[in-house]
Amino acid sequence: MFEGAAPQIGSRAWYVEFERVFGESGEFARALWVLASDGGREHDAHSVVMSTRRARARRVDDFVAERSLLDEVDCERVELAIEVAAWALFHQDNPSYATQMNMRLGCWRECMEDEVLTRYYIRQLVAQVSSDVEEIAQSAWYVIGVDFFECSSDARVFFAPFLSMLFEHDRADLERSRKALRWSSYVTWDAKAASYRELVSSSPELHDVIAHALADGYISPFTGSIDDAEALALFEEMSAAGGVRAETAALFSRRRAAFE
Repeated sequence: MFEGAAPQIGSRAWYVEFERVFGESGEFARALWVLASDGGREHDAHSVVMSTRRARARRVDDFVAERSLLDEVDCERVELAIEVAAWALFHQDNPSYATQMNMRLGCWRECMEDEVLTRYYIRQLVAQVSSDVEEIAQSAWYVIGVDFFECSSDARVFFAPFLSMLFEHDRADLERSRKALRWSSYVTWDAKAASYRELVSSSPELHDVIAHALADGYISPFTGSIDDAEALALFEEMSAAGGVRAETAALFSRRRAAFE
């Protein structure tokens, strides 16, 4: 289905991946982006609607080629993939939370019903947080933190594949993966527990950041998400977590006593 690290959005590899996965040319996404953004002249995400059906209905001489190309699309699944890809292209030139929210509200819920579309959507976010352009990476991290991590129903679908793809992208440098783990204290426990267990077993170099994420889950009774017994069992397994585990256990005991 998907191979290797997420390609840079708009690159040749990105277009090739779209065609391999969805069986249609990635040029469909470029055509929709051109139409919806008025040839790249529209920069306000609130004024842009990435809809293949709306684009096909548009009658503007400047965009005859793009509209005609989109006339060939007759599969709802491919249409949704095109809309995700078109938003990703738009975000490259217009990175903002507004763009991220429009992409999420317009595409994510429907993508969640299809594993391939879900993974394709997440790969776009992985490519964005891996971007060398600070504004692109920052807006992606922001929507991940305040929406995909905090919303429990989203996190159950999003967290594990996002973390897995991020590790694939970060093989030589775990900085972004460590950041995702640091932010994961408020991801609902059932969405992250399996990933934590796997990393505790396989990646001792990440024990410190997992320990701190677990500690944050204990310390914050309102935003943290933790299963007491399972978390303490993970602490016992982590070689680098001794000090953090002891400190957290004491903090948790005091917190529990305060609520009794």
